[in-house]
Amino acid sequence: MSRKKGLAIITLLLIVLGIITYFHWINNVYPLDVAIGELIRAKSCSYASRMRAYVYKAYTIIRRYKGNPAWIFQTSETSFEAIKNDLYYLNTRLNQLTVLRLSNKMEAYNQGLNDARLSIDAVIDALTKTKYWVLFNPLYTAILIAFLMAIILVVINMREPKVIRIAREM
Repeated sequence: MSRKKGLAIITLLLIVLGIITYFHWINNVYPLDVAIGELIRAKSCSYASRMRAYVYKAYTIIRRYKGNPAWIFQTSETSFEAIKNDLYYLNTRLNQLTVLRLSNKMEAYNQGLNDARLSIDAVIDALTKTKYWVLFNPLYTAILIAFLMAIILVVINMREPKVIRIAREM
């Protein structure tokens, strides 16, 4: 195989791999980044009602994910069902805090907000761990390995055979 043809094949493979990676990121990983961003915004809120709105946005974003993305070494921390349950109950607690604020029990309200922030931290950590499992799911990992093997094969075929090199040196 000529050098130009080999480089053209490698370039084409890399472009296709880049397109696959882009769509995989946009459809599967980026929504988790958005949900994490909503939860970070929720942490900075000083009112339970605003915090609840951000938590609800994060919940609606991750609602479409199911199961456990960790295909090896699964834990309950990387389970989407557990994360969705945490967000659902956090939303319920924040709703109760809104009622508590209206009854002027500010000390309990502030303590509840701090507890909600700690819960949000735990959910952010869990979503961050699941994000990397979603990125390297079995199908994408197989595609990545296949493309890398194809590139290596093209590089090996681009080299000149030893017999021709020895003959040229004589």
